[in-house]
Amino acid sequence: MAEDTSRNTLADMAGTTAVRPNITSAPGPAVSLVVPFLNEEKVLPKLFGTLAKVLPTISGYRWELVLVDDGSTDGSVSVIVSEAPAFPGAVRLVRLTRNFGHQPALMAGLARATGEAIICLDADLQDPPELVAEFLARFQEGHDVVWFLADSSGSLG
Repeated sequence: MAEDTSRNTLADMAGTTAVRPNITSAPGPAVSLVVPFLNEEKVLPKLFGTLAKVLPTISGYRWELVLVDDGSTDGSVSVIVSEAPAFPGAVRLVRLTRNFGHQPALMAGLARATGEAIICLDADLQDPPELVAEFLARFQEGHDVVWFLADSSGSLG
């Protein structure tokens, strides 16, 4: 079902030099962000840009980005290969052999995540990366599962 390209460097896929995925280079608990995607070539640069702004503001954690390609036919993988160097050693790309659907793609990412905490995000920014700090605060309070829902006004609760 899934081709786990996380065993290869992104360089192997792109033909350039990159660092093997590794989240053990920083102190603190490891956090995996699992992001399934399908044909998100246009929004992935915004996702990476947002993560590049948000993650450095959250100290004390090691990061792993597990991106699951659910059979994209656009340039999504190329975008990931070009954006990954901004997150040295943190990006894992899992490529499914075809489109299996959002939930199977999410499960493939969860199966490959290595963090002590796992946060699932949608690539289209429906789940704002700005909420990662709040998720982690609840995790540090001892909650095993943290789930936010938007109400009809768009507020989260």
